[in-house]
Amino acid sequence: EELRKKFTNSKIVFSVGNKLTLELKGFIEGKTYEERHPTLEAYLKFAGSPQKELEKFPKVFRAARDYENGLYGKLNSALTEFAAAVKSKFKGEITYSKGFWEKVKWNRFDFAAGNFYLSSWNRGILSEVLRRELKASRKPAVLTEFGTASFRGASDLGRDADFHLKEHPSTQYDEDSQIVGISEQLKAIGSAELDGCFVWQFFEPDLRGFGITRPLKDGFV
Repeated sequence: EELRKKFTNSKIVFSVGNKLTLELKGFIEGKTYEERHPTLEAYLKFAGSPQKELEKFPKVFRAARDYENGLYGKLNSALTEFAAAVKSKFKGEITYSKGFWEKVKWNRFDFAAGNFYLSSWNRGILSEVLRRELKASRKPAVLTEFGTASFRGASDLGRDADFHLKEHPSTQYDEDSQIVGISEQLKAIGSAELDGCFVWQFFEPDLRGFGITRPLKDGFV
């Protein structure tokens, strides 16, 4: 709030959180991010199956939908509390950075915002996904995270490229793959007519990661 008052010619927007169902305890089972991630991956794999296949197992289907409704009900309830707490102190505009899997009610926010990376599931349809998930809110829409790691095949993995590097430490650096991936995302962002975007991330010590600057030999930019 002090920054907002000081820099009156700047647009300072407060984000109340970032993909909280994964980042915080209490939404998805697991004490840590690493424990919660496989649970989320398993659910998303199930949710992405053809509807006809899911309906063959009605009990499982209903249980999954109950899980989803409970998860996003809890998320939106928390966001209502977070937004109210922030607005009591901060008099500027606010938003929330959703994970691509989250369902957010945007009425309490001034911007619709989210993190979407190019990956195998959205290749060729990323602009449609961005319009549906962010632009359709009828709020100013901002992509708060996008990018590609710097190795061959990284653009098929999206943000999970980090896990690939941990599992395959001999993966070779390839800057051209990052250039192609980011360029494809920028084209989709323009097509979706978003109001802003932030590439993730500026600096990373591992050349094969998401950083868009080259670290020096001492590890600094």
